[in-house]
Amino acid sequence: MLFHSTRGNDSGRTFEEVLMQGLANDGGLFMPDNWPQVDLEHLKSLNSFLDIAKHIVPLFTKSSFSDDEVLNILDKTWHDFGKDNLAEIHQLDDSKYVLELFHGPTAAFKDFGLQLAAAFFNQSLKRQSKTAVVLGATSGDTGSAAIDACKRFDSIKSFILLPDGNMSEVQRRQMTTVDSPNVFTLRVNGSFDDCQAIVKKAFSERSFLKDDQFLLAVNSINWVRIIGQICYYFYASLKITNYNEPLNFSVPTGNFGNVFACYSAHKMGMPLK
Repeated sequence: MLFHSTRGNDSGRTFEEVLMQGLANDGGLFMPDNWPQVDLEHLKSLNSFLDIAKHIVPLFTKSSFSDDEVLNILDKTWHDFGKDNLAEIHQLDDSKYVLELFHGPTAAFKDFGLQLAAAFFNQSLKRQSKTAVVLGATSGDTGSAAIDACKRFDSIKSFILLPDGNMSEVQRRQMTTVDSPNVFTLRVNGSFDDCQAIVKKAFSERSFLKDDQFLLAVNSINWVRIIGQICYYFYASLKITNYNEPLNFSVPTGNFGNVFACYSAHKMGMPLK
């Protein structure tokens, strides 16, 4: 499985290259060269979110990590969730269900993708004997989830840009009260788009990095976040219909990554109406 840019001028990339690079050299977003197909009959025999993830994640990582490596990473990835199965499903009536994705440590669905990305970041940095700077823009939940996911890894320093006065007090406190020496929260005089523009410019220049440092993306531009989110759509479909009927998903989303993960799951074989 290799990856290419949506703009067509950056291709043949391995999973690890996509992981550590984030944005493609031509400014596009990385996509897999093809959609790996899941074995739905095998998934029907599984029960937990983690079991689902152990089937799906290795489909994307074989160009850089052995399956045994990936399974070992996944056993240690998702932490501090309030529910054993990470995602809860509640039935409202005969046709409506709610998939609860707020049981992670920052109460955001982004805990799923960012904890997965941080675990792979750390594994790659360890085997290359390097360190990394995580740079992200946020209007709230991305920054909180990124900080929480990365703070336990000494190889990663997180710099999160947030717009001045444009978020809830709870989210502000989640990002500005973390007592970790590798976490830096920066307030920007502007909007989220201004923060994102700074991040994109930094990724295009990279002149401030040391020779042994990577610059890592935690916004939706990193494909590994999408992989983590694909897993909970397959999990919901398993629990609600056992893949025997297609579901409709109503997805509240900001930067499109969450609903794109649902589309990706469908392209991989999940029944979707």
